[in-house]
Amino acid sequence: MADFCNQCKVELGLNQEHDSSDYPDYGPLAASQGWAVICEGCGYILIDREGNCVVQEHDPGIEVKHGKSGPKT
Repeated sequence: MADFCNQCKVELGLNQEHDSSDYPDYGPLAASQGWAVICEGCGYILIDREGNCVVQEHDPGIEVKHGKSGPKT
């Protein structure tokens, strides 16, 4: 099963449910914190507990193509 960040799910019209129980709740994440995952739509990224891609929040110089070029092969 493919995994997508929430931004890609919106762009691709997919169900936005996310199993946050996979990610421990240590409280609010600091600016450089998140879970490293591979999104099938935009590649290697950081997500927050809800499944939102936070890469650009941490480094605005990184361009993430949320769903624009389709799933990575």
